[in-house]
Amino acid sequence: MSLRKAFLAVCICLLAVNIYAQFSGGSGSPTDPWLISTAQDLDNIRNYLGEEHNHKYFKQINDIELGVAPWNEGEGWNPIGYQAGGEDFSYNFQGSYDGNGFVINGLYINRPNEDRVALFSRIYDAEIKNLGLTNVNVTGKWHTAALSVANFFSTITNCYSTGVVTGYRFVGGLVASNSAGFMGQFGGYSHIESSYSSCDVSGLQSVGGLSASSTPTTSISNSYATGSVTGTAEVGGLIGQLYGATITNCYS
Repeated sequence: MSLRKAFLAVCICLLAVNIYAQFSGGSGSPTDPWLISTAQDLDNIRNYLGEEHNHKYFKQINDIELGVAPWNEGEGWNPIGYQAGGEDFSYNFQGSYDGNGFVINGLYINRPNEDRVALFSRIYDAEIKNLGLTNVNVTGKWHTAALSVANFFSTITNCYSTGVVTGYRFVGGLVASNSAGFMGQFGGYSHIESSYSSCDVSGLQSVGGLSASSTPTTSISNSYATGSVTGTAEVGGLIGQLYGATITNCYS
């Protein structure tokens, strides 16, 4: 083997080891998902966003604690896919996250002057399932929630949140916006199913116990909210702002 070929082989091996080392196992495929065991594993998901990493698979294999340093210091958790502004879709989470029945406890975010605040920022053509968020303490401005800022052309199934969520406008206990575009102009779908929130939610406008808003061509089914909800306009125990979504077998 030539020196050049040997050098390339070593580089490829090092790259493979580096990718593997970001998680606790797996390769990101449907049959061999990347394994999320620690808070650092969870944080490393932000390195796999956008179309380039479309349909990568993640599976949580332990309860994860975020209510400890460094994750609960200063501004706290930096939302996965967070961006200060703009609509750059390369920041979307576009994979599949299976919580596998485990919880993420103690999510702390203290960003009262920032928008798009949650565990995940916008998820697009994605799914999150079987995940609990317990004892959250989330503070943001516009579009604030526990699990996801925007459920966009995506599905959330068998997920729940407990704790406190505080924001200004579009504030939800689980999701800020269950959306297929404003007034559904992009078509497609977004679904929330078999999920709930018991978070106490407060904001000014468009405040909901489960979701701050839900637009046409979206649905929420077999879900509920039980926390207190406080606001001044477009306030609902389940949904704050509702535009033609299909709601089935839900209550608050």
